[in-house]
Amino acid sequence: MYGNKILRGDVVMDHKIEDGMLIVQIQGKIDSNSAPGFEKELFDVVSKNPDLETVLDAGKLEYISSAGLRVLMKLRKQHDKLVMINVSRDVYEIMEVTGFTELFTIRKALRELSVEGAELIGKGGNGAVYRLDKETIVKVYFGISNPVQKIERDRLISRQVFIHGINTAIPYDMVRVGDNYGVVFEMIDALTLGQFLSRYPEKTEEYVHRMTELLKQMHSTEFDKDELPDARNLLYHRLNLCAESPYFTQEEIRIMRNVIDRIPERNTFVHGDFHPGNIMVKDDELILIDVGDSGLGHPVNDLMGMYLLYIVAARSGSSERYCGLNAEMLSGMWPQFLSEYFDTRDEEQIGKITQAIGGLAQLKLLQGIVVNSGIPDEMRKNAIDGVKKTFFGYTDQILEGALGVF
Repeated sequence: MYGNKILRGDVVMDHKIEDGMLIVQIQGKIDSNSAPGFEKELFDVVSKNPDLETVLDAGKLEYISSAGLRVLMKLRKQHDKLVMINVSRDVYEIMEVTGFTELFTIRKALRELSVEGAELIGKGGNGAVYRLDKETIVKVYFGISNPVQKIERDRLISRQVFIHGINTAIPYDMVRVGDNYGVVFEMIDALTLGQFLSRYPEKTEEYVHRMTELLKQMHSTEFDKDELPDARNLLYHRLNLCAESPYFTQEEIRIMRNVIDRIPERNTFVHGDFHPGNIMVKDDELILIDVGDSGLGHPVNDLMGMYLLYIVAARSGSSERYCGLNAEMLSGMWPQFLSEYFDTRDEEQIGKITQAIGGLAQLKLLQGIVVNSGIPDEMRKNAIDGVKKTFFGYTDQILEGALGVF
């Protein structure tokens, strides 16, 4: 918490050191009268912590004049990576008009939202989607694996995907929901594909075909290399969290990293969490939602996640919570999907493809067990140890088998 308060006219300044950063809280108004005293105290605090990144917390800053902006300009010349957070809409407007948003990172204050009483549309290990009203939904991201920087990046990715013509929901602002963060999207007044098929099971074959065609189209759509991140980035990010956990040896982390390294790079679109809970059916059209983890890469990045839903979650009885469909429904959809995606009617071949993709999906399963905050610690270790037995020691064969089916 803060505890170094300094009063200078209309400005109250406080600071703390947290996670290797100097965080300076600014309260009140910075104008021509208060700017000189603010400058003196600010530079004094910064000079005493020269090796720390400086973050200005503007959550209580009511106004800043050109005199205050000049103080920030002086500070920026000493700190290229200056960050200003929790900026009110009024102060942000001043920053935007004067061009300061181009000079250093400025993050608006997040709107606070409550999802109490809101309809839960879908839920997974990474987050949940709620219907706020007729116009908007919110995707709430869970836990330590989803810091604010990652979620802001996800919002920008969603916008990029929409701009490039992929049929998806339009992202709006980022918000805070209790201890978690979220992104508000346009409300598509429609059912998820999971809800739709639950109501109209006779249409399952038709819509599995359409879902498969959509995925094949996505996997053949190319982007410029820098337009979206590498689809493996999420695997690397979660691997780092695994490395910080007590559940893996250094050698096991090395093996997992080697497997991720060997997944081929591609410039084709990968959704990252493609399942019936993340597809809306509106006016006989399929619309993707939850594209924050989208990237560019090999199709196996999507197929791993699909296996975890259609096979693993279905067997555990948790698939209905994730996508609205039970194990019986999913058990019929998976063979049809593989048959159409890989253009084969050979049941033996479909079984081999399932086994190959399932082997590699254990990597993602291990990571998911670590980052899923809903798993009690006493169960987490047993679950991880169970997956380890069929993954480590066989990684070369697993990777070759999974990539060999394409």
